[in-house]
Amino acid sequence: PRYMYFLESVWPSGMNFYRISKSMAVKETEDFTWRNSMNITVLHPVWVYGERESSSGFYEYMKFVRSGIPFGPGSRSNLFHLIYARDLARAYHLALKNSPSGFSDYIIGNKTVDKLEDIFTLVCREMGQRKPMNLPKFICWPVGFSAELFASLLKLKRPPFLTRARVNMFYDSICYSTQKAENELSFTCRYSLEEGIRNTVQWYKDNRLI
Repeated sequence: PRYMYFLESVWPSGMNFYRISKSMAVKETEDFTWRNSMNITVLHPVWVYGERESSSGFYEYMKFVRSGIPFGPGSRSNLFHLIYARDLARAYHLALKNSPSGFSDYIIGNKTVDKLEDIFTLVCREMGQRKPMNLPKFICWPVGFSAELFASLLKLKRPPFLTRARVNMFYDSICYSTQKAENELSFTCRYSLEEGIRNTVQWYKDNRLI
């Protein structure tokens, strides 16, 4: 689960702490399941978006777009795997309904993976804003590195908009296979990407957050 960012060995990324702790928790859960002859199912959602989210993800991006800055991090080619919160909730219901035996885990996400460029274009269109032009990674990476270092030295509780990990998310392809959840839980998404983004952006508009 560890991504070897620059200087990771001497200055660990907070995102890696998050990834490693999740991996350890799943391993401990699996061991506990078999030791106690229990039935436990773990769901691994991909990047979750939807209404009411306020600390990361799309809302941070929407605030950035609303600021009017004409340039931002981004690529036209990388893939980014999403799951709408309402579809994820249904996946939990299906897991409870099917009640797999022993230890089971499933990746929950859209069956198709979209380009991050297309996702952000839809977000901006629903906001009625012009999408910021993409900056190359070699420009954004030093900014993210410096912002993360500054926040780390000052021991800030909230991460900056760009960090080493977040810069990579704007440029790397992040996608998984959801076939197991479809085969064993009969899970498929009911909401299209367009519907999910439209509902999400409208909620922020209705609540005067953008």
